[in-house]
Amino acid sequence: MSRPIVFAIVAVVLFVAVAAMMIRGVNKTSERQREAALAGRPGWEPADGKSLAERYRRATPFSFAERTFGGLLRGPLPGGLRAETFAVLFGQNHDARNQQMTSWTVATVVFPYPLPLVALSTTNDPRDRQPAAQEPARYREGTHGPAFAGLRGFATDPAAASALFTPEVLDRTRALRADWRMDGHALIAVVKEQLPAPAMMTLVDNMAWIGALLPGEVRETAALQPDPWPGPTAERPA
Repeated sequence: MSRPIVFAIVAVVLFVAVAAMMIRGVNKTSERQREAALAGRPGWEPADGKSLAERYRRATPFSFAERTFGGLLRGPLPGGLRAETFAVLFGQNHDARNQQMTSWTVATVVFPYPLPLVALSTTNDPRDRQPAAQEPARYREGTHGPAFAGLRGFATDPAAASALFTPEVLDRTRALRADWRMDGHALIAVVKEQLPAPAMMTLVDNMAWIGALLPGEVRETAALQPDPWPGPTAERPA
């Protein structure tokens, strides 16, 4: 067996072992934090995350070949919403001698009605530091004034952009260190670090709050979408 093949096999074995150890750490050391975070939340509970790999496998970071999931919490929210939050771990290279693990936190809130196509994410692009004229219907470059510094927004509905790209939402998004997007019935947020259970639930609550800011006319327009995405399923994954 050639040396590159041996290194590749060792890398995969190390990834699985390290990921398993990290997941066990998430599941064991944070048990008290989970209990405290879920206290007073009827219907919320830790859950088996086996289905996550099938329902989250397209977008980054879910598209990485070497990835594993853990720490799943899920339950209902007021207004007919349902949500789940979890950690996803993935390897950044295949070098057995320099295997690096990264852990991100994900929160998904599924609404009973379709949402407009909106996204807000962090950026280091210098163009996003200064205000500039922008096509009103689309927010591709993020150059929309000082309040957008460090963030890049996109929206297909100008009314949705007006409702969501406010100083309060921008400040909360920065404070959470989250990238989030609305698509179909779902709002998905990703934080590029592993959060403890209380912070995971804070992320969930803030995403539900952001979705609730949409005015009626925006929701009516979003409801005209043909076959809106239902949220992460095995048939239509994230």
